[in-house]
Amino acid sequence: MACGSKHTLALSNTGDVYAWGYGGGGRLGCGDNRGLFRPKLLEHMQGISCSLIAAGESHSLALSGDRGQLYTWGLGDYGKLGHGDTTAQQLPRHLEFFRTMHLVWASGGAFHSAAVEEMGQVYTCATAARSPIAAQLQLG
Repeated sequence: MACGSKHTLALSNTGDVYAWGYGGGGRLGCGDNRGLFRPKLLEHMQGISCSLIAAGESHSLALSGDRGQLYTWGLGDYGKLGHGDTTAQQLPRHLEFFRTMHLVWASGGAFHSAAVEEMGQVYTCATAARSPIAAQLQLG
């Protein structure tokens, strides 16, 4: 389970992603802004077995279990979806920046997203000087 400020995600034991709650900005990933009172399978993610889900305040993230690829959707303000712009995504969209990496963890906040690749490098998606970026952080 993952909870945003007004929406919830659930991950089944087979890797399917379900969403419900307030749908503003596409944060549910169902292709529109409608809210849902009951969990709905994200059909756009079928065939992609996910190992991790995360919810920011107004966006969502899912990590594929096999290749460690990240998908984001919802409000794109502050560049937090990581697609190089601030456009909202109403359906899960593969994050191309990480296409050659194997991610093992991801999380969303109010104004950013973060991911960790298998060698321990941490990346954040946010806005710096009004330009969406994906930045690598050096830790320790």
